[in-house]
Amino acid sequence: MARRAVRLGLGALGASAGFCVIGKGCALAKEATCKLVFSTYATEEENGEKAMGSFDFLRSLVHIGAQLDVELPDSATIRDLESLFKDLDSDHDGLLRFSEFSLLMTLLTNSFQQLKLVCATYDVGNKKKMSREDFQNVVVALGGDSSLEYDWSGGITEYLFRGRKDLTHKDLFSFVENLKDRVTNAQFAVLAEANGRIPYERYLSKVFGGEEGYPEALREAAFLNKLKRRSLAGEGVSLHSFHALSDLSECADDLRMALEMYSKVTESVRRRDLVRALKLADPEAVRMMRPDDVDTIFKLFGADDGELKVPEFLLALQLTRSWGMKRANMSEPRRNFPQALFKCLSSGA
Repeated sequence: MARRAVRLGLGALGASAGFCVIGKGCALAKEATCKLVFSTYATEEENGEKAMGSFDFLRSLVHIGAQLDVELPDSATIRDLESLFKDLDSDHDGLLRFSEFSLLMTLLTNSFQQLKLVCATYDVGNKKKMSREDFQNVVVALGGDSSLEYDWSGGITEYLFRGRKDLTHKDLFSFVENLKDRVTNAQFAVLAEANGRIPYERYLSKVFGGEEGYPEALREAAFLNKLKRRSLAGEGVSLHSFHALSDLSECADDLRMALEMYSKVTESVRRRDLVRALKLADPEAVRMMRPDDVDTIFKLFGADDGELKVPEFLLALQLTRSWGMKRANMSEPRRNFPQALFKCLSSGA
């Protein structure tokens, strides 16, 4: 599912409240989370430090858990990510070090809005391209750890530049778009049943880290039983809806602001109001979504009265954006993106 061009909607000046944040303090927190993910999945060792093999790398991207006996499906999407591992393995020793993993995660876990805004910041003369030095600055501004010894001459950097002096913004955006779609396809392949659907309760367990992580409003027995009955009937989240939910997670902050116009008092909205809020937050999202995508949202987060449970829906989008890397705090105050970016640049990060 092709992703959309960058939006400049309600939240264009708002920073992400979840994993994808900018600023020196935020970057440190993000890097600590990335280290936790790496240490959770890395089972190899090199020179006394943890390293990832190909299977570790795949498990970290699809987040199937730290168990070692899980078998990944033999699918084209999984094999596609295996080829990506080889591209990132700069010294071709079959191992991925934290610095290489961190660089990839920096590109993968930031929204297109943030990526494009940071690239534009370093684009002196509006040339729509960047040097290797500019690329390094972009990575650090997006939350990369400037203290790490990134391989700026090999690995993912060389994969992007391919021996050229400059990297066009279009090529970088295409790479990140394609990368996110490849990971999303692989996640779906792991979770889906043979009928090409992810059972509703499995999707929610994936997002919230098991039933114990469900918000209280989704723990009601009647609601859970209804989901299970629908799943047994062959219903579930389709690949298109899975991509739609993933795409919506990138405009979660915009959507939150828009939904507040309709749900400030009741904390719930009807289908018509959700579509209106989507149009405010991201008009392109409405054009790309199918009616069954909206149906899926209401089956996952809808109440018996036909209204959408807004806080639970937004929390799920924020967690989807990081796939459990960091639990978003719904009460956390929004950060101002340009101010955070300015602090990062002015501090020489």
